[in-house]
Amino acid sequence: MKKQVFGRKAGSQEPMVLLLESGGVSTGGQKVAPGVIDEFAVANVRRQIQMLRDKNIEGYLLFENDPTRYEFTPQCDFIYPAKIH
Repeated sequence: MKKQVFGRKAGSQEPMVLLLESGGVSTGGQKVAPGVIDEFAVANVRRQIQMLRDKNIEGYLLFENDPTRYEFTPQCDFIYPAKIH
């Protein structure tokens, strides 16, 4: 699951810029159950986003083949998958 993370200093009016980009996760040639790689990728990016939030960065995350912008702020982590209200 590839991803892109865009962000800026919280409260800034600057445009969002690409901060992180990932080419995806590899299984190293081993068979894994469906969804396991996605779970790992989401957990990994959650740690990366937490580091940005700790540095007062706000932004959003895009996953491959998913048009949803998963937004985050220093006070609030992104929610994946998106919840429909």
